[in-house]
Amino acid sequence: MPTIDERLVEETWEAVRAYSPEQAKREAQAFLDRQPHVVTLVRAFGEEFPESVRRLALGLVYFFFKVLEAGQKEPLPTVSGVRLREAYHNNLAWLEEFEVGDEEVDDRFLERRLQAAGTFPQPNLLLYLLKVFYREDPGSGDFDREAKAHLFLLLKTVLDSLP
Repeated sequence: MPTIDERLVEETWEAVRAYSPEQAKREAQAFLDRQPHVVTLVRAFGEEFPESVRRLALGLVYFFFKVLEAGQKEPLPTVSGVRLREAYHNNLAWLEEFEVGDEEVDDRFLERRLQAAGTFPQPNLLLYLLKVFYREDPGSGDFDREAKAHLFLLLKTVLDSLP
């Protein structure tokens, strides 16, 4: 998969925002039908958050797939539940590698870890997506930082599970 740049994220954002309500509904249903395991993961991953964050997570993962599909010019294959579970457990281990002292695991922590890793597939994609999604309200509260970290880990898990 070619590296996704910020330009493609912006172009995809504008394209998705231009959908008519009917087209948006069809595209969303196609995503739900094609990626049932991803949708299940998103719903389970955000159980401790309010409904607004869970809806945002599902929308963000949908947009994530739209960007990846725009980059390769075709729909992504269905991601298996097994691959998602493996990626999730690998990400938990990844986080444990970096835990030091009392440093809070928030979006800034994860951004530093992502930049330090150096060998990440799609090294800037997760940051681009969060930047686009939080453009209107970057937020500064503790909950917002925790929600962003949650979304970051969710996207990383999905990205790591792709074939």
